[in-house]
Amino acid sequence: MIEKRFYNTINILIFICYLLSWLLFDFLGEYFFHFHSLKYIIIVFHILFLLVTNIKKMISSPLRCTKFFEDYTTVVIMCTILYLITLCFQLINKGFKMYSIMEIIYIILPATYVFILINYSSKNIHKYLFMFLITASIGFIASYAPLLNLENILKIDFISSYSPFESDLAGVFLILFTYFYYKRNRALSIISWFFCFLSFKRLHIIYIIIFPVLASIFRKRKITKPNFFVVCFFALFFILSPFIIQFFVTDEFNLLFKSIFNITFNQFSMGRYELIRYVLNNNYTNYGLGTISNQIFIGTAEANLHCDLLRIYLETTFVGLIALIVTFIKISKRNIYTFMLTIFYLFVMFSSHMLTNFLSVFLIFLVIASINNDNKKKL
Repeated sequence: MIEKRFYNTINILIFICYLLSWLLFDFLGEYFFHFHSLKYIIIVFHILFLLVTNIKKMISSPLRCTKFFEDYTTVVIMCTILYLITLCFQLINKGFKMYSIMEIIYIILPATYVFILINYSSKNIHKYLFMFLITASIGFIASYAPLLNLENILKIDFISSYSPFESDLAGVFLILFTYFYYKRNRALSIISWFFCFLSFKRLHIIYIIIFPVLASIFRKRKITKPNFFVVCFFALFFILSPFIIQFFVTDEFNLLFKSIFNITFNQFSMGRYELIRYVLNNNYTNYGLGTISNQIFIGTAEANLHCDLLRIYLETTFVGLIALIVTFIKISKRNIYTFMLTIFYLFVMFSSHMLTNFLSVFLIFLVIASINNDNKKKL
């Protein structure tokens, strides 16, 4: 018993080290840039620590360690498909690219981390997510405390997506809000909602307004999982999304949008219109995953396309896009809360980027795994 408590304490301390390294890199990156890879080293160390300290359990009862196994396998299959398509392009065009492997690691590593945590540290999942909320809140306050006043709050503009407090932490708070709302922890869900609102990203604001309304309706009607036709509708919509996006960046749509809203679609999309047109109108050699991001960085100094679904379609064809969408929907469709969260993030991938954001992918998988695990216990 003492040994278990000791190992659990070390386990928690390692996770706290990961949170601190994330906080330092994301909010004090200017001073700690050379520690960029530290958080990934800590994650790998944490995975190894949990495997070593649970080796007896693995040997004696290997079949008991199956939480998230089916979903993890689905993610691995998706990554295999994406990388096989990538290898085909690299063989055809005679060029091996390291950035393609990094794209896969950004998905496989968080999925592996979640698989290990949910099997060998499942009792701590709620603590981990609570600590994430505390760390993210500290980071937000440390970054924006001087600006937090009524005058700046009134400067928030939904149409132009301007806010003095706009932060990538919006995604963290949104995922935590979904989790704590599911857990019916009113205090923590309100705190998550409040910081998500202040972090201000348009899609996130829409979600945190609509989600509680829909969740309340589903609870009253005792709807626990999405309807088959709803699942098919969203799957088809996102599979066809590259054609929708390409329509949005036509001159005709831009003029129509300006005539209605008195603002160009390029302004509304904060430059995504021109960025997507740049990609579609330029010839480039496709080496699979990471090709578009690399081309954009060389040509415009932008880090990515801000449109993951179109990017995956262009880099890995319809086969890769279908594999991606089917995977995310398959692992989330067993619960209405995880399904709503996943559909939201597919909309994020429709209009922005998420797949190379390690933290977002990790938290989404962790919440999905935790809620799916809860559902299995209730059966």
